[in-house]
Amino acid sequence: MVGVMVGVADTVNLTTRKNPMSEATFTTRDYVKHLVDAGDFTEKQAEALAEANVRLRRAEQEGGDGLVTKKDLELAFARHETKQLKWGIAVVTTHTVIILGVVYALFQALFQALSLK
Repeated sequence: MVGVMVGVADTVNLTTRKNPMSEATFTTRDYVKHLVDAGDFTEKQAEALAEANVRLRRAEQEGGDGLVTKKDLELAFARHETKQLKWGIAVVTTHTVIILGVVYALFQALFQALSLK
């Protein structure tokens, strides 16, 4: 039959978060066969997808360490936006100081040139 990297007929018992008493069995052999029979995937692609699903399910069952959630992404995006805003303010402030310094130097040079005549 079809061999999968995680095992020829690897099974993972899944419990849903909403109802921990309900259980489903994920059999990679059946999953790969279903994907290949549907014509959407080659056998190699189906095996890779089955392996990824088994790893994901195992990680979820072990507490979800290493899994990125929507909330994690939102927090990372918010931190990125904050950092971007800080850098933006710093750049604008720096440019403003430089421009004011150049304008001040030009006015000083102009007043000196006018006072020499």
